[in-house]
Amino acid sequence: MAGLVLCEPIELYNILNQSTKLSRLTEPNYLCLLDARTKREYNESHVITARRVKQNPMGEYLVPESVELECVKYCVVYDGKTSFLDDTYYDDYEEKEKDEKGTKAASETSRSKSSSSCSQNAEVGAAIQCARVLAQLTRHPVRILKGGYERFTACYHFLRTQKIFWMPQELDALQPYPVEILPGQLYMGDCRQACDQQIQKDLKIKAQVNISEEIATLFTDESKTLHVSVADSPDADLFSFFPTICHFIDAQMALGAVLVFSTLGLSRSSTAVMAFLMHSSHYPLKTRPEARTTNMTYWKDYKSKKLCSPGSQRERERERDFLSLGATMSWLCPLLLRDIGSPVHAVCGTLALCPKAEGAWKYIQRCKTNMRPNRGFVQQLSDWESQIYGSAITDISEPHY
Repeated sequence: MAGLVLCEPIELYNILNQSTKLSRLTEPNYLCLLDARTKREYNESHVITARRVKQNPMGEYLVPESVELECVKYCVVYDGKTSFLDDTYYDDYEEKEKDEKGTKAASETSRSKSSSSCSQNAEVGAAIQCARVLAQLTRHPVRILKGGYERFTACYHFLRTQKIFWMPQELDALQPYPVEILPGQLYMGDCRQACDQQIQKDLKIKAQVNISEEIATLFTDESKTLHVSVADSPDADLFSFFPTICHFIDAQMALGAVLVFSTLGLSRSSTAVMAFLMHSSHYPLKTRPEARTTNMTYWKDYKSKKLCSPGSQRERERERDFLSLGATMSWLCPLLLRDIGSPVHAVCGTLALCPKAEGAWKYIQRCKTNMRPNRGFVQQLSDWESQIYGSAITDISEPHY
C-alpha cells in the first residue's frame, strides 16, 4: 500500500501547470485527478481535468477503468473541504476540540452535524475513503487535497470548470500558467505567459522581471518592470545582476505578486528565483547536512514554550536559526509562520513548503520539475552562496547539478 498524504493547494496548482513543449496533462500517466463529491456538485463546477469517481450500490468507491494507477505519477483526490487524514469531517477547529474532549453533548452535536452533512452532500470522509481504495493499486502515495475543492478554488478560481470530457486536441491546446513559488507573491514562467493579459489578471501580477534578450511586457509603467538582458549561455554574466534582481523583487512583493520569466522559463528565470530565495532569507543552494539531524526534542520544547510568544530579538534569531536547520512547514502553525515571514497565500491562507528545509535548488525543482540552469549559472549560484555565507556550502561538482 502506497499510503496517503495531504497535498497543499499550491502543490496541485503546480502539478496542473507543468509543461514541456505542451502541457503535461496531455500525458496519460501523468495525473489522475478525482472528484469525490456528489454528482450535482461535480456538474456545477470542478477542478480542470478532474473526473468524478463513482460508487457501487453498496457505496464503495470504484477504480476508474480507463486509468492504469500503477503507472500514474500523481494521483490526487479531493472532496468538499477535507483537511485531516482521518475519517471525520470537521466544520472548524473548535468543533474538533470539543469532540476530542469526549463530552456527551459535544459528541451528540458532532454526530448530528456529521449525519446532516453526509445526507446533504455525501462528503464525510469521501476523499479519505476513496484514496484508501486507490492506494491499494498505486506505486506512489495518493494525495488528498488539503481543504478540498473549496480551499483550492478560493485560491485558483480560474482553474474550475464545468467541462467533463477532454479530447486529446483540447488538452494539447491548454495553456499552462506560471508555476507558483511563494503563494500569491512570486511566480516563474516564460515569455508567452508574461505577455498573456488574462494570466496577469488571474494571478494579480503587479510587476515583472524579464531575464532574457527579448523585450516582452504588458506593463507601461517602467517602475513595475525590470529587464535584465542576458543570453542563456554558460559564459553569460547573471551574477552581477543578482543584487538588483533581489532588491527589485523584495520591493515589488510588498505591493503585489511578481512574475519572473525568461524565454522558456527553465534556465535564466530559475537561476534568478533561486538567487532571490538564497538572498532574501539566506536559503542555501542545497540543504545543510545538519538539517537531516534536527533535534526533535528541542523542537517539541520550542513548539510548546515559544510558539505563540513574541520573545526578544535574540529569541527571534534563535527561532530563525532553528528553522534553517530543516524544520519542515508541516510542523509549523500559521501564527508562527506569519510571525517570522513565511509565505502565506493572501486569499486562502495556503502555506508554501519551506525552502529552507530542502535548499533552494530542490524547492524550485519541485515547483518546476524541468527547470535547468546552464552550467555557468550553476557556478554563479555557488559564488552567490559563498558571498552570502562566507564560504560555499554546496558541492556543485555532484552529478545532481
